Amino acid sequence: MATHLIAYTAKTAAGTEQGVARVHSSRPRPSWKECREQIDNFFTGKYLGVEPQYTLTYTTADGPTLRVISGTRTVESLGSALARIADRGDAWDIEVTDEAGRDVTFDFACFRD
Repeated sequence: MATHLIAYTAKTAAGTEQGVARVHSSRPRPSWKECREQIDNFFTGKYLGVEPQYTLTYTTADGPTLRVISGTRTVESLGSALARIADRGDAWDIEVTDEAGRDVTFDFACFRD
């Protein structure tokens, strides 16, 4: 199942609301029915694509770990916790790669000094 990004407009009691939502679907593109089910008051939207996936690898005393992560917010959240662990000397060899396998570790603020 992939996470898709949808720029949407919703009709609310106060008027209209716009934003970007994450819609989960096993289809190559979510249906408008899936958008209506997952976005409150969904009226219309524009498909922005699949949320990017990253691979986070690091090593601790327990050995190497590999995690596939969806979205930049998740990388920043997990990365901040991992950076604190690394500052204590309990994690090392931290690397984030994009879907093409490129090292993008320092594209994330949590890994920059």
